[in-house]
Amino acid sequence: MKRVKLFIFILPFLFSSCSQTESDSTYSVNDTLKSVLVTKGESAIWTNELEPKFLTETLESHDKISKDIKLSPEVLNIADSDAEKIYPQLKDFGSLDTESLSVSTGKIIKDFFDAVSSDIFSAEHLMKNDSVFSLVFFAEDLEKGFTGKKKSDDESKLFTSYLIGNSFLSGSEVQIPIRLYNGKQYADITLFIDEKDNKISQLKIDRWGK
Repeated sequence: MKRVKLFIFILPFLFSSCSQTESDSTYSVNDTLKSVLVTKGESAIWTNELEPKFLTETLESHDKISKDIKLSPEVLNIADSDAEKIYPQLKDFGSLDTESLSVSTGKIIKDFFDAVSSDIFSAEHLMKNDSVFSLVFFAEDLEKGFTGKKKSDDESKLFTSYLIGNSFLSGSEVQIPIRLYNGKQYADITLFIDEKDNKISQLKIDRWGK
């Protein structure tokens, strides 16, 4: 008899507890994570995007990066850092840092080697008037060095590519080390440019290599 009375006494509390738990619960047992997220998303207060096009735009250029270099997150991180600049170097040649090279000097170099790769004497207009003889000796030495004999008119170009090294100023002249490649052969030369006249004053072959 006592057990029956105790059960009757506890039963109302059980119903009260279950009722309270069910009413306080925001989500039912059948709710999925997706439905909960949708509900929260619909009830959230959203602000306007600060830069709506930022994540969809393609970054095509950067002030500190050459247009010849493919942009990537790693390259951009390096460009935006304050780390000391590092330039590649070649053994027996030196640094390939051309940052100090002026635009006008760079154009003379390009025009000169465009001419040298096809018709070396078409570069005469780039030489100072009293330095044309330097071009004649340079042409003869370059042809003999690369081919082992004087180059005939119907043979291939004297060289296929070139690299520009770190230049330095000596008086009014800037000295630019350049490496010319012809297959497995190369020639290291020095180009002297008078920045006052924007003309080549001297050409010198420093060494041959393979």
